[in-house]
Amino acid sequence: MYDTLIWELIVLVFTIWWKFTNMTAQDWLVEGLPWLLSSLTVWMTVLTGKKSVHSWTLGLFNQLLWVVWIVASQTWGLVPLNLTLWVLYYRNYRLWKREEALPPAPSQSVITRTT
Repeated sequence: MYDTLIWELIVLVFTIWWKFTNMTAQDWLVEGLPWLLSSLTVWMTVLTGKKSVHSWTLGLFNQLLWVVWIVASQTWGLVPLNLTLWVLYYRNYRLWKREEALPPAPSQSVITRTT
């Protein structure tokens, strides 16, 4: 529920902001998209802390939006970071999915017998 509320608030803020500004699409990409990207990064971090496997898919989607911003703003210095995060998010997603498929580890508690 908390995640849904955060997402709805983000969408509401951006809808109002988009409606009442006279920005061109290019201006919005360069000036406005970083706000959305920052919000998605925070949301992804919250989901990661909750051990949600969806955090990594959100992270990959966020990196796609970063590519759009990098091209629109011509900030080519962020390309290596973006590529690295693509690899890390995909790797983490695969590791978490593999971990989910494993059977639970046996309990480490020691059982002692009284005689």
